[in-house]
Amino acid sequence: HDPVTGQFKTFDHLQGGTDVRVYSLHVHEGALYAASEQGISFLADPKAEFQSMEVPISGGVAVYELETKDKDLWAASRYGLYVHQPSGWKSLKEVSGKDVPEAFAVAVPSVVYHDTSLYWISGDKIMLKPRKQQPLVLTERAGAFRLRFDGDILYIGFHDGVTAYDMNRRLWTDIKLEDGIPGTFVQTFTINGGKLWIGTDAGVERINIRPYLP
Repeated sequence: HDPVTGQFKTFDHLQGGTDVRVYSLHVHEGALYAASEQGISFLADPKAEFQSMEVPISGGVAVYELETKDKDLWAASRYGLYVHQPSGWKSLKEVSGKDVPEAFAVAVPSVVYHDTSLYWISGDKIMLKPRKQQPLVLTERAGAFRLRFDGDILYIGFHDGVTAYDMNRRLWTDIKLEDGIPGTFVQTFTINGGKLWIGTDAGVERINIRPYLP
Protein backbone atom coordinates (compact mmCIF):
# COMPACT_ATOMS: atom_id res chain seq x y z
CA HIS A 1 0.00 0.00 0.00
CA ASP A 2 1.35 3.42 -1.01
CA PRO A 3 0.12 5.99 1.56
CA VAL A 4 0.84 8.81 -0.87
CA THR A 5 -1.40 7.55 -3.69
CA GLY A 6 -3.66 5.35 -1.61
CA GLN A 7 -3.12 2.55 -4.13
CA PHE A 8 -2.40 -1.13 -3.49
CA LYS A 9 -0.01 -3.27 -5.50
CA THR A 10 -0.37 -7.04 -5.66
CA PHE A 11 2.68 -9.29 -5.72
CA ASP A 12 1.51 -12.67 -6.96
CA HIS A 13 4.75 -14.13 -8.32
CA LEU A 14 6.99 -15.87 -5.78
CA GLN A 15 9.57 -18.61 -6.23
CA GLY A 16 8.92 -18.68 -9.96
CA GLY A 17 5.19 -19.34 -9.70
CA THR A 18 1.79 -17.92 -8.73
CA ASP A 19 -0.68 -18.86 -5.99
CA VAL A 20 2.17 -19.67 -3.61
CA ARG A 21 1.08 -19.88 0.02
CA VAL A 22 2.90 -17.31 2.18
CA TYR A 23 3.25 -18.24 5.85
CA SER A 24 4.85 -15.05 7.18
CA LEU A 25 6.50 -11.73 6.28
CA HIS A 26 9.66 -10.33 7.85
CA VAL A 27 11.82 -7.22 7.40
CA HIS A 28 15.56 -7.92 7.32
CA GLU A 29 18.35 -5.53 6.33
CA GLY A 30 15.86 -3.10 4.77
CA ALA A 31 14.15 -5.70 2.56
CA LEU A 32 10.81 -7.49 2.91
CA TYR A 33 11.14 -11.27 3.09
CA ALA A 34 8.33 -13.74 2.45
CA ALA A 35 8.49 -17.23 3.94
CA SER A 36 6.41 -19.55 1.76
CA GLU A 37 5.59 -23.15 1.03
CA GLN A 38 8.29 -23.12 -1.64
CA GLY A 39 11.09 -21.26 0.15
CA ILE A 40 12.05 -17.63 0.66
CA SER A 41 11.60 -14.56 -1.53
CA PHE A 42 12.63 -10.96 -0.86
CA LEU A 43 11.57 -7.51 -2.05
CA ALA A 44 14.31 -4.87 -1.93
CA ASP A 45 12.28 -2.14 -3.69
CA PRO A 46 8.46 -1.78 -3.61
CA LYS A 47 8.59 -0.76 -7.28
CA ALA A 48 10.33 -4.00 -8.23
CA GLU A 49 9.25 -7.64 -7.90
CA PHE A 50 10.05 -10.35 -5.38
CA GLN A 51 13.25 -12.26 -6.03
CA SER A 52 13.90 -15.86 -5.03
CA MET A 53 16.48 -16.59 -2.39
CA GLU A 54 18.62 -19.69 -2.20
CA VAL A 55 17.11 -22.10 0.33
CA PRO A 56 19.04 -24.23 2.86
CA ILE A 57 17.89 -27.54 1.32
CA SER A 58 18.45 -28.38 -2.32
CA GLY A 59 15.19 -28.66 -4.26
CA GLY A 60 13.23 -26.29 -2.02
CA VAL A 61 11.68 -26.45 1.42
CA ALA A 62 8.64 -24.92 3.11
CA VAL A 63 9.72 -22.04 5.37
CA TYR A 64 7.24 -21.03 8.08
CA GLU A 65 8.89 -18.09 9.83
CA LEU A 66 11.96 -15.84 9.72
CA GLU A 67 13.85 -14.05 12.48
CA THR A 68 16.74 -11.58 12.57
CA LYS A 69 19.67 -11.59 14.97
CA ASP A 70 22.17 -8.85 14.09
CA LYS A 71 22.87 -9.53 10.39
CA ASP A 72 21.92 -13.21 10.54
CA LEU A 73 18.61 -14.41 9.07
CA TRP A 74 17.11 -17.45 10.82
CA ALA A 75 14.60 -19.69 9.04
CA ALA A 76 12.15 -22.04 10.73
CA SER A 77 11.45 -24.66 8.09
CA ARG A 78 9.78 -28.00 7.41
CA TYR A 79 13.14 -29.73 7.80
CA GLY A 80 14.73 -27.87 10.67
CA LEU A 81 16.25 -24.60 11.81
CA TYR A 82 18.79 -22.81 9.62
CA VAL A 83 20.65 -19.50 9.63
CA HIS A 84 21.83 -17.50 6.62
CA GLN A 85 25.22 -15.84 7.05
CA PRO A 86 27.60 -14.21 4.54
CA SER A 87 29.09 -17.65 3.89
CA GLY A 88 25.66 -19.14 3.14
CA TRP A 89 23.13 -21.33 4.95
CA LYS A 90 24.16 -23.31 8.03
CA SER A 91 22.39 -25.61 10.45
CA LEU A 92 22.27 -24.85 14.16
CA LYS A 93 24.80 -27.63 14.73
CA GLU A 94 27.23 -26.02 12.28
CA VAL A 95 27.12 -22.58 13.90
CA SER A 96 27.02 -23.75 17.52
CA GLY A 97 29.27 -26.80 17.34
CA LYS A 98 26.67 -28.73 19.33
CA ASP A 99 24.47 -31.60 18.19
CA VAL A 100 20.85 -30.41 18.33
CA PRO A 101 18.48 -33.13 17.04
CA GLU A 102 15.47 -30.93 17.89
CA ALA A 103 16.58 -28.48 15.18
CA PHE A 104 17.52 -30.83 12.34
CA ALA A 105 15.27 -32.80 9.94
CA VAL A 106 12.16 -31.90 11.99
CA ALA A 107 9.38 -29.37 11.43
CA VAL A 108 10.11 -26.04 13.15
CA PRO A 109 7.04 -23.76 12.88
CA SER A 110 8.43 -20.78 14.80
CA VAL A 111 11.72 -19.21 15.87
CA VAL A 112 12.50 -16.08 17.89
CA TYR A 113 15.52 -14.46 19.56
CA HIS A 114 15.40 -12.78 22.97
CA ASP A 115 18.54 -11.10 24.27
CA THR A 116 21.24 -13.68 23.46
CA SER A 117 19.02 -16.77 23.60
CA LEU A 118 17.38 -18.62 20.73
CA TYR A 119 13.88 -20.08 21.11
CA TRP A 120 12.07 -22.39 18.72
CA ILE A 121 9.30 -24.99 18.51
CA SER A 122 10.23 -28.59 17.74
CA GLY A 123 7.37 -31.06 17.78
CA ASP A 124 5.82 -30.91 21.25
CA LYS A 125 8.85 -29.12 22.71
CA ILE A 126 9.58 -25.43 23.26
CA MET A 127 13.35 -25.24 22.95
CA LEU A 128 15.75 -22.71 24.46
CA LYS A 129 19.43 -22.31 23.62
CA PRO A 130 21.38 -19.67 25.54
CA ARG A 131 24.53 -18.37 23.86
CA LYS A 132 27.44 -20.86 24.04
CA GLN A 133 25.35 -23.30 26.10
CA GLN A 134 23.59 -26.57 25.46
CA PRO A 135 19.94 -26.41 24.30
CA LEU A 136 17.24 -26.97 26.89
CA VAL A 137 13.59 -27.99 26.82
CA LEU A 138 11.64 -25.09 28.30
CA THR A 139 8.35 -27.00 28.31
CA GLU A 140 6.53 -29.79 26.48
CA ARG A 141 2.98 -29.46 25.19
CA ALA A 142 1.34 -30.44 21.91
CA GLY A 143 -0.07 -27.95 19.42
CA ALA A 144 2.35 -25.01 19.71
CA PHE A 145 2.61 -22.98 16.48
CA ARG A 146 4.01 -19.53 17.30
CA LEU A 147 6.39 -17.76 19.69
CA ARG A 148 6.40 -14.04 20.47
CA PHE A 149 8.08 -11.87 23.10
CA ASP A 150 6.76 -8.75 24.82
CA GLY A 151 9.51 -7.55 27.14
CA ASP A 152 10.49 -10.52 29.29
CA ILE A 153 7.20 -12.33 28.70
CA LEU A 154 7.25 -15.21 26.22
CA TYR A 155 3.90 -15.87 24.53
CA ILE A 156 3.26 -19.31 23.03
CA GLY A 157 0.35 -19.86 20.68
CA PHE A 158 -1.50 -23.18 20.89
CA HIS A 159 -4.56 -24.34 19.02
CA ASP A 160 -6.62 -24.06 22.24
CA GLY A 161 -5.24 -20.74 23.51
CA VAL A 162 -2.18 -18.66 24.33
CA THR A 163 0.23 -19.24 27.21
CA ALA A 164 2.40 -16.49 28.75
CA TYR A 165 5.67 -17.31 30.51
CA ASP A 166 7.34 -14.75 32.78
CA MET A 167 11.06 -15.29 32.17
CA ASN A 168 12.08 -13.58 35.41
CA ARG A 169 9.61 -15.17 37.79
CA ARG A 170 9.35 -18.45 35.87
CA LEU A 171 5.58 -18.42 36.13
CA TRP A 172 3.04 -19.58 33.53
CA THR A 173 -0.36 -18.04 32.70
CA ASP A 174 -2.84 -19.80 30.40
CA ILE A 175 -5.48 -17.94 28.37
CA LYS A 176 -7.67 -20.63 26.81
CA LEU A 177 -10.69 -20.72 24.54
CA GLU A 178 -12.68 -22.32 27.34
CA ASP A 179 -12.23 -19.09 29.35
CA GLY A 180 -14.70 -17.33 27.05
CA ILE A 181 -12.74 -16.53 23.90
CA PRO A 182 -15.06 -17.14 20.92
CA GLY A 183 -14.19 -19.90 18.48
CA THR A 184 -12.87 -23.45 18.56
CA PHE A 185 -9.41 -22.98 17.04
CA VAL A 186 -6.69 -20.35 17.56
CA GLN A 187 -5.18 -19.35 14.22
CA THR A 188 -2.93 -16.43 15.14
CA PHE A 189 -2.11 -13.89 17.86
CA THR A 190 -0.06 -10.77 18.49
CA ILE A 191 0.78 -8.41 21.38
CA ASN A 192 0.72 -4.64 21.14
CA GLY A 193 0.63 -2.01 23.86
CA GLY A 194 -0.26 -4.46 26.62
CA LYS A 195 -3.12 -5.89 24.56
CA LEU A 196 -3.20 -9.52 23.47
CA TRP A 197 -5.04 -10.02 20.18
CA ILE A 198 -6.16 -13.57 19.42
CA GLY A 199 -7.52 -14.55 16.01
CA THR A 200 -9.75 -17.62 15.96
CA ASP A 201 -12.06 -19.33 13.50
CA ALA A 202 -14.85 -17.13 14.91
CA GLY A 203 -13.19 -13.70 14.87
CA VAL A 204 -10.77 -11.61 16.91
CA GLU A 205 -10.62 -11.16 20.68
CA ARG A 206 -8.71 -8.33 22.38
CA ILE A 207 -7.56 -8.92 25.95
CA ASN A 208 -5.88 -6.46 28.33
CA ILE A 209 -3.30 -9.02 29.36
CA ARG A 210 -1.44 -7.27 32.17
CA PRO A 211 -4.03 -7.89 34.94
CA TYR A 212 -3.81 -11.61 34.24
CA LEU A 213 -0.03 -11.84 34.51
CA PRO A 214 1.63 -12.72 37.83
